[in-house]
Amino acid sequence: MGHKKMCLDCRKTFNREFDPGSGHDYKCPDCGKSMILMPHRFRPPKRTDDKKWETVKLLVENGFKYQHIYNYKEIDGKWTSESVEYPENPKDAKEFIQKYKNQSFNI
Repeated sequence: MGHKKMCLDCRKTFNREFDPGSGHDYKCPDCGKSMILMPHRFRPPKRTDDKKWETVKLLVENGFKYQHIYNYKEIDGKWTSESVEYPENPKDAKEFIQKYKNQSFNI
């Protein structure tokens, strides 16, 4: 399954096949900084969309790399879960981070 490399500074992403032996250290071809490995489900915004890139940066810096996030709830005495959509703006991202912080990679 494919993954993406992302540079938050240059706002660029590149598709790549997963290579478990690579050490996951990818340098951006433009700025030389380390790129972030993102899952295949990540859809990068347009380079000119400042608000969406601000949202992506906020989420990633708080441990949300577009992995599956679930909302757990009890219905009729049974626990169930449903997948949660990622936010599209910084305000909603801040609420998302607080609500689902126990599912971030920063714990």
